[in-house]
Amino acid sequence: MSAARPGVTEEQRRRNLRTAIVLASIVAAFFFGIMLKYWALNQ
Repeated sequence: MSAARPGVTEEQRRRNLRTAIVLASIVAAFFFGIMLKYWALNQ
């Protein structure tokens, strides 16, 4: 997976970056929720 493909426009790169950020934040929120659940159950 190369970052500098010749066929990718600036708009596509921005859209891909935004999608990656959205997915990463969903994963982070899910992980944080699981950690919070286990912390709450162990209190």
